[in-house]
Amino acid sequence: MSALPRKQTRFCRSAKGHKPTPRPRPMSIRWSVIPNAAMVALIAYPQYEIAKSAAGTKRARSLQAMAVSEDRLPTGGFAHLVPEMDVFDLHQSITFWCDILGFRIAYQRPESRFVYLEFQGAQVMLSQHNGHWQTGILERPLGRGINFQIFVGSVAPLLDALKNAEWPLYRECHDAWYRIAGEERGNRQFLVQDPDGYLLRFAQDLGKR
Repeated sequence: MSALPRKQTRFCRSAKGHKPTPRPRPMSIRWSVIPNAAMVALIAYPQYEIAKSAAGTKRARSLQAMAVSEDRLPTGGFAHLVPEMDVFDLHQSITFWCDILGFRIAYQRPESRFVYLEFQGAQVMLSQHNGHWQTGILERPLGRGINFQIFVGSVAPLLDALKNAEWPLYRECHDAWYRIAGEERGNRQFLVQDPDGYLLRFAQDLGKR
């Protein structure tokens, strides 16, 4: 990886008694892996710079998630229905979806500020709001009138992750039973809103009774 650009120069090693020869630092970079929160990183667009402060920690992690993307097709191919959500701050959304919930970036288009995420078979696209296909005024909470049900193997790890991140739940975890094809089937589920207000319902199958 290239070092980050700086105004000053660094010096090449030289023999004792000889004046060191200045060597200019590289002045451009596209990707930089962020090993810890104290490092400054640039990613794709120069305007996304992370400050050396605790305030930059979460954004640094989201940039790292983008930097280590495998840039591949979704596991098992594309799902038949994949929602694409406009978001106001893509890096903030990546922090929530990837760093907290554990979604992975399958592929991305940084120049378009777009990522394709997957998690245990669920797939979702996130795109920085750009006005394309906008049918009305967008204001939080986004996605009014819809909730996205996402089945997972267990809701417990997600609940722990959200608790550790001090992220509030829209509705606490509970067991719900629904009549389906003449029998009752249960879900252990909870609801949470993402940074833009999209309502997500994570559910664990409890079988039938």
